[in-house]
Amino acid sequence: MARDMAAYYCGLSVNTFADRVKAGRYPEGIRDGGRILWDKVALDNSLDAESGTMPSLDQVDKDRAELDKLYGHDQA
Repeated sequence: MARDMAAYYCGLSVNTFADRVKAGRYPEGIRDGGRILWDKVALDNSLDAESGTMPSLDQVDKDRAELDKLYGHDQA
């Protein structure tokens, strides 16, 4: 979806959405020719991480590393 629709979907103004993308809180858009589009699933994942519904990928990586230490598994 286009940036204005992505911002609306997230409940934000276009400027606030752009600021949060720049800050890394929301995903970068995907270039498609001359347009930049946002993936709905990627936005949903970011919103879930923000709300605490789903852990962030950084947290998943930290948890996996901790489990690997505890149980001696090597990462493939």
